[in-house]
Amino acid sequence: NVVLDLRAQDLPDPTAVTFTSGNTTITSLSRTFADVAEGELLAYVGSSRDHIEIAMRNGNAARALDLQQGDVVQIAWE
Repeated sequence: NVVLDLRAQDLPDPTAVTFTSGNTTITSLSRTFADVAEGELLAYVGSSRDHIEIAMRNGNAARALDLQQGDVVQIAWE
């Protein structure tokens, strides 16, 4: 999982947020991994201090997005 330096309570509107890394955009927050198909990316509120995390169901989001510590994920609100 990719843990962002963003807490859920810092989102002005969690229903209208997008996360972009390279050519990949995640258009909503998911509640559970079951919200997406196997191999799909999702953003969700992690159990680690309420931070937003990006993950891949049954996969490796960091590898799929070619992200390393310190890389930037763009966050936008509609």
